Amino acid sequence: MRILAIETATPIASCAVVDASGVLAETILQAPMRHLEGLLPAVEEMLVRLGLTPGSIEGLAVSCGPGGFTGLRIGIATAAAWARARAVPVLGVGTLEALARVPGVDGLIFPVLDAHRGEIAGALYRVARDGGAECLAPPLVGSPEAVAAEAARYPGPVLVV
Repeated sequence: MRILAIETATPIASCAVVDASGVLAETILQAPMRHLEGLLPAVEEMLVRLGLTPGSIEGLAVSCGPGGFTGLRIGIATAAAWARARAVPVLGVGTLEALARVPGVDGLIFPVLDAHRGEIAGALYRVARDGGAECLAPPLVGSPEAVAAEAARYPGPVLVV
């Protein structure tokens, strides 16, 4: 299945076309906070580079937060419109879970994102080398000290990303 992946939860947006063999093409929008102007041209450029058409995309994956409100709306609205127009499935992917799935890592990972106003968002995952991830502590938003205290409740080393 050929999937278009869209990430707009963070200031630097990205998109990729993937299939069972891996990443076929990816684009990182280098201009911060330019998701609206840059996302669809980046997708179009990737499809042209791969010799594909919009009809070649069989599904979509889109970041669904936590993240910037406007960026999330742009990505989710784009994916929803594409899915509706092309009658293909769309899957929301948690931003923290995506960050936790570090290839080749086995153990506890605590991904964090800037939540603005001096706060961060984070969650604790147990990940396996095969890419599996189990959420041990649900996402929370708070001061860096409060989030660090939550991560410290678990024994053993915790990788913060």
